[in-house]
This record gives sequence, structure tokens and C-alpha cells, in this order.
Amino acid sequence: MRSVTRALARGVAVLMAASVALVGGAGPAVAHNTLVSSVPAKGAKLAVAPKSVRLTFLEALDPPSTKITIIGPGGVNALAGAPRFTRNVVDVGLTAGAAGGYTVAYQLASDDGHPIRGKVTFTLTQAAAPSPTAAPVATGTPSAAPSSTPAVAASPASLTDDEKDPYSVLWSVLGALAAAAALMYALRRRRKADSPGR
Repeated sequence: MRSVTRALARGVAVLMAASVALVGGAGPAVAHNTLVSSVPAKGAKLAVAPKSVRLTFLEALDPPSTKITIIGPGGVNALAGAPRFTRNVVDVGLTAGAAGGYTVAYQLASDDGHPIRGKVTFTLTQAAAPSPTAAPVATGTPSAAPSSTPAVAASPASLTDDEKDPYSVLWSVLGALAAAAALMYALRRRRKADSPGR
């Protein structure tokens, strides 16, 4: 009876030791950070390109050791700006271009020193609309800018009396002759009045 009891005790001890070993071995694996969700979701097909991508992890992130990349069709870098961290969430800007597959890859540090890598892929079914550009500059010789001061018509030069009336000289001569004739007539009448024969 005692031998059976001892055997059972030894078996229980072995099971406990194995359980402790399994739990201890699982510790580092549990400590590894994992991706919980993403926006856009993995495998999503979008007609309109998002302005950013959000990754949510199980545990808080270490910004200096976290690396995020976004690669678009043709291997074009589609990452816009630096990632923005909020505890276990990271937002990264997206510069979308051609339609096709986009890959968001991440690399995190872990407690055991081995990097944790993963990726999220989504597809744009339509090319992103190009950003607005400045209006084209008209070519050719530019026209003179309108003056803010209204143009004043040139006033004609002052006309002389001769220019106003081409017959003014004739009228002046006739007037002088009439005055001379009147003066001579008056002088003759005066002489006749003063002569003794009358």
C-alpha cells in the first residue's frame, strides 16, 4: 500500500514539474506583441483610397524600435510622413497612387530580442485622384496691366481767334476801313462847317 502511495506521489510531482516547465516555456511566447486589427482590414478592396492606415496591437508599442512601411503597385513607396503612436495604436499616412495591391509591413521589438514581423495587404480598385495643381500660366506676350487711374482725354489746344473763324481777319480789315471812312466823313463835314463861304 505504501509503495502505491509513493508511486502516486512521484507521478503527481512529475506532472507538476512538467506543468511548471510548460508554463515557463510559454512565458516568452505570451510576451510577444501581436496585431489585433487594422484599418483598412486585411484583404480589403477599396474604391476610394484612405488617407491613412491604422494598426492596433495587443500591447503598447515602443516607437523607436517600431518600423512601418507601405509599398504600392510597382514597388512605389506610399508612406506619407512619420508614424503617430498612441500606446498600442499606430497611424501612418498613405500616399495612394495607381490601382492595385498595397502592403503595410511592420516590425516590432520583443522581450526576447527577436523582431516580430508581419504585414497587412489591401487593394485599391481605382487609382487615387491626383492632387489639385496650380492653374497653368498663360504663355505669350502679357498685356499691359490696366491702370487704376482712368485715362483722361487730351484737351484740344486753345484755338486763336483766327483759327476759330477763318474770316476774322477780313472782318477786322473791313471794320478798320469803315471806322476810317466814318472818321473822314466826320472831318469833311466839320471842315465844311468851318469854311467862311458857308
